[in-house]
Amino acid sequence: MNVFQQNLTSGMGFIAVALVYFGGWRPVGVLIGSLIFSMVNALQLWVQVLNIPIPSDIAIMLPYLLTILALVVAVQRVRPPTALANHLSEENNNNPLFG
Repeated sequence: MNVFQQNLTSGMGFIAVALVYFGGWRPVGVLIGSLIFSMVNALQLWVQVLNIPIPSDIAIMLPYLLTILALVVAVQRVRPPTALANHLSEENNNNPLFG
């Protein structure tokens, strides 16, 4: 099954990283953030379908603008896990953070 396509993710990798920060590194927070992003993405589609007088370029940008704004807010209030910045070495093997 050969299904690879160029630009398959359409730049959604940045959205995924932003959702992890927005969710505070917790699965429930990431789920809530992804639902918000999906709702705004669906909203921009409905804006175009219903011919609401907003330029289509602005409507397409809405989910990404929301993501950037959420990332700005989240970076100021959320701290990443402390073990994220540590590298695994022989002296860290006894550290309970690394299992």
